[in-house]
Amino acid sequence: MGTRIRLRGTKIQFPQGCVVCGQPADCDYPLERTLSYGSRSVTIQLPVPMCAAHYDLAVQPDPLERAIEHAGLATGALLGVVVTVSLILYWESSGQGGWLNDLIALVPGAGIFLAVWMGAKYGLAPYFGAPLARSARRAVQIRRYFPITQELELEFINERVAQAVQRANSTE
Repeated sequence: MGTRIRLRGTKIQFPQGCVVCGQPADCDYPLERTLSYGSRSVTIQLPVPMCAAHYDLAVQPDPLERAIEHAGLATGALLGVVVTVSLILYWESSGQGGWLNDLIALVPGAGIFLAVWMGAKYGLAPYFGAPLARSARRAVQIRRYFPITQELELEFINERVAQAVQRANSTE
């Protein structure tokens, strides 16, 4: 667990160096999180400064992550086709076949495909990334946003960077 700080507003000033290693920052890593509050949602976007090496690690998936994404794509497609064909065959055998039911059978097939593929891509693959890539992606995390008070809670792996961000954004 890292260091958590609360800041007012969503326009956060970061120090000039990389949030992972402290070297001069070359790129801004686009950190984004959408938080839901009942019927409305708020999207928080922060340009997090990183050096070129950590930016590349954070943005580019490594080969194992790509393999898991491809496996999820193939598994989702296979399961989606199996569900669609199974429904069509069932409806044909029970006398309920027709072109409209064939189209309706595509809906659960597409849903299963998307659920498996997105689960593999966004849920499973990031856990198999290289440790350096995971630490670069988690250097700064948006934890909470309080819309009434306009406070943003951030978590930093590096305590020194958290303190520098706190100092840079103090309103005193």
